[in-house]
Formats: sequence, structure tokens, C-alpha cells
Amino acid sequence: MDELDKKQLDLIYFGDLANLCLSDPLLLLDLLRAVSGSRALNRDDATLSVESVLLMAGLDSVLGRFRDLPAIAVTASLGAARVDQLTDWLGRARIGAYLAKEWLSLADAIRVEDVYLAALIYNLPACLYLMTQQRHQDGPLLSQIEEAFNVSYDQLVQQFIETLPLPAALLSLLDGANHDPRRTLLQLAVETANTLDLGWWQPAWNSRLATVAAEVNINQEQVYQTVVQATLAVARHARAPGYANPARYLLASPPLAPSNPTPVEDRLPPELLDAVLRESIRHLANDLKFERVLFLLYDQPSHSLKLRYRLGLPEGHPLEKRLIPLQPASFFGQLCGKPQSIHVQSAVAAMLAKREPGGFVELAEAHEFAAMALFAGPTLAGVFYVDNARSGRPIDESDYQRFKALVASATRPR
Repeated sequence: MDELDKKQLDLIYFGDLANLCLSDPLLLLDLLRAVSGSRALNRDDATLSVESVLLMAGLDSVLGRFRDLPAIAVTASLGAARVDQLTDWLGRARIGAYLAKEWLSLADAIRVEDVYLAALIYNLPACLYLMTQQRHQDGPLLSQIEEAFNVSYDQLVQQFIETLPLPAALLSLLDGANHDPRRTLLQLAVETANTLDLGWWQPAWNSRLATVAAEVNINQEQVYQTVVQATLAVARHARAPGYANPARYLLASPPLAPSNPTPVEDRLPPELLDAVLRESIRHLANDLKFERVLFLLYDQPSHSLKLRYRLGLPEGHPLEKRLIPLQPASFFGQLCGKPQSIHVQSAVAAMLAKREPGGFVELAEAHEFAAMALFAGPTLAGVFYVDNARSGRPIDESDYQRFKALVASATRPR
């Protein structure tokens, strides 16, 4: 900002201000607030970009607003560690924006500017939350926020946009009910950037990389390289020291394993599956937002499945002690014949319940659901089952593909 102030007004280009806003999401937030009441930016067909917003606001107005904004600094209430954490999350927002833009370009999307801005905005509620907290708390930041407000972070972002307010075009991109493929890549981009510190070997990370690879038609290792390049780009042009933190996370990680299919005999042995299963269930519930997640363990002596882990199933449910025989003609008997998955729509689920009275589908009162047989080497380990039984929310194709990728990653060696 000081460098811009030294220039004469007629020598300042909108490109200079645009780059400044795109490098500092907090400046972008203030700019969007300034024009949020514009009808032109709240139409469904509106083109939302920094350049269009700057033209609408005007150079004098923008410079006047920016001059009055205080810079983030270490104070008595905002210590050095908190400032570093805050700028870390601003840096992750930049990485998410780079990833969204790159992946949309690979998918031949026509419009990318509005998705880029939405990615920059996504972390801002978390950043403002950090600025208001007096004490550091352990645990994932977004999980802390969800617990504090008793709402999912995605819903909080939507409320944030509506309350300020910000242009409605952002809301449509971040609305969970919107099944636009652009939104899918946007969500994958921000989730990837925000979990860089967890490591690529986590099942959720593998799931995201695999889903992006399928969406943009490149292999998983190439997707990983886009993450590396975006992270390095932000670190090399950092507006604050914390912008370089995500690059340090990558440097501390081992190299990405080859993305070639793993031979069956080299996959994760059964005795190491337990911890991986627990972690996978947590990600299916927290990241993919499935309301009910079950793992049915294969019992070899009885050649049947029995419930081992569950989320969203009430105590005393009939499935707790029920064995599910793997008869050749039964639904699960056919599913468990080889590593495979299935997405069952409501009409098919109703037919299965009638065909197998007293079976799993009827006892689970299942409507639409997805299931996948999990193998450890040549041996059946069990079946993952997910649905949205509480709300009846449908399972869209994107969530189904991410479910498959996450479960498949559970058997890859770490």
C-alpha cells in the first residue's frame, strides 16, 4: 500500500490493486464489502472478478478505504504465535485459490475468476475467529469453530457471506446444495490446501487427489505436483512470513508414492487395518458429511459380515449383533465377490428390502446408500456402508467418487 501511495494517481493501474487484493484476502474482503449492494454483482449471470469490482468501486474510493485499514501486527491481545497462525491460514486460502484455478483450467472450465475469489474468501471466517480468541486451543481449527458455533464450517461460511453481506455470486458457489462441477473442484481445492499439514498419506488426502484426477483427466501424481507448485508459488511471493508455512509442511513430508496400481499381494495386511479403518470412518463422516457410516467386518468361520464400527447408528439397533450371511445370490454375497463398489438408489433399495426380508437393507431401513467391499491382499476384510438416513439427502456422484477413492486408499501401504 505504501508503494502505491508514492505513485501519482494517474500512474496507478487497476492491475496493481488487483494483484494486491488477490495476495491479501483481508483486503479482498473489504473491497467486496464496499460493492456488495450492487445489483450488477448480485445477478445470477454476474461475472465476479477483482477487476470488475475495482472498476465499480473506483480508484479514489478504494485507495481511501485501504489507507484507513490497520495492518495485522503483534499486540498484547494478538501474540506472535497467533499472528503466525493467522497468516498461515491466509496463505492456505491463496493456495486453495491457485489450486481451484489450475484444476478448473485443466477441466476446460470457461469461468474461473469467481471460483478463485470464493477460495480466497473461504478461510476468512476462521481467520476472524482466530483474531478474537484470547487463548490458543489445541486441535484442528475448523473443528474448533464447528464446535464453538454448533454448525458445519461450510454453513458458517454461507452465513458469513449473507450477514456481511458479500456478493450473492459467492454464496451460490459455496452452497452445499449446488451440484455445479465447479463447486466440486472448489471444495476439493480448499480442503486440500487446509490440510497440507496432515500429510499426503492420509486417506482423505488420497481421496481428494484421486477425485481431482478423475475430474480433470490426469493421473494422481500430476495432481500432487499442482499442489506442490501452488504451495511454492505462495511461499515465494509471500505477503507475510506465515504464507511460507504450508511449504514447510510439504518439505517435512516424504515423497509421494508412485500412483501406479498396487499389486494385490503388496496391499496392507489385515493386522494393520484397524487404525486405518477408524481414520477412514472419521473422514467419511467429517469430510464427506455422510450421516451414517458403518464398517461390516468379514467373519471367515461363519462366512458372514458383522458390525464392527459405526457412526450414526443408535444404541440397541438390530444390526448390532446381526450376522449378514454372504450367500452367493444375496446382495452382499455378490458385492463381496471382488473389490468393487455400488451406489444404490432409493427404488433399488426398496426392491432389495423386499427380496431379502430380514436382511441388512431392511434392518438398516436403508434408502439411497453406497457400499464398497474392502480387501486386504486377496482376502475380504469387510464392507464400508454410507448413507444419509437422517436427512434423506441424496448422494451425488462427486461424493460417491470420493467415497470410493477414500476406501480404496485404506488398503494401500503407508
